[in-house]
Amino acid sequence: MKRLLLSSILASLSIVLPSAWSKEPLQLVAEEFRVASAAPGVQLFLRNKRPKELGRFDSSRTVLYVHGATQPSETVFDLPVGDGSWADFIASQGYDVWLVDVRGYGGSTAPADQSKPFATTRDAVEDLGAAIDFILSRRSLAKLQLIGWSWGTLIAGSYAAERPDRVAGLVLLAPPWLSSAGGKRPEAAWQEWTVDGALKRLQTGVP
Repeated sequence: MKRLLLSSILASLSIVLPSAWSKEPLQLVAEEFRVASAAPGVQLFLRNKRPKELGRFDSSRTVLYVHGATQPSETVFDLPVGDGSWADFIASQGYDVWLVDVRGYGGSTAPADQSKPFATTRDAVEDLGAAIDFILSRRSLAKLQLIGWSWGTLIAGSYAAERPDRVAGLVLLAPPWLSSAGGKRPEAAWQEWTVDGALKRLQTGVP
């Protein structure tokens, strides 16, 4: 079963992430948007990267990335390293690439009432839904591809289970696991993370 699951993931990745950069990378354009969340007053940050020459859009080549806990999408998916970012790499292969930050992360705003925890998985699924609604409407599409990373696998997977009619493909990378060495559930309404703190949390319980 594990081998079958891994094969399925690798097959999906081979569709979204070709093995090498194009010999002549396409010129990319980038746009940023603010989209209303279901939470009153919350604006979600979306970034789009695509080839400048791309004039037609379809579900098989439209990709949305959703981040994990502690880091917004742009610090993982659109962080320039070497020849460019992960988003640049996919877009250079002719894809229409999007990323979204859920409420309280990165460029997205947080709810005005911060006296209780926000950005739960349910909140994040609602935010992902708002982002998908915006993208599908803007591109006149019925479906798109989803990539979830870490906590984002729970967000993307939950959305796909609820709205399979809007998901053309699903890639789940590094899903969370239950660990006996894990800490207590956070009680604070929100948290700030340093790089060192995030790395320590990421490695907790890893053999």
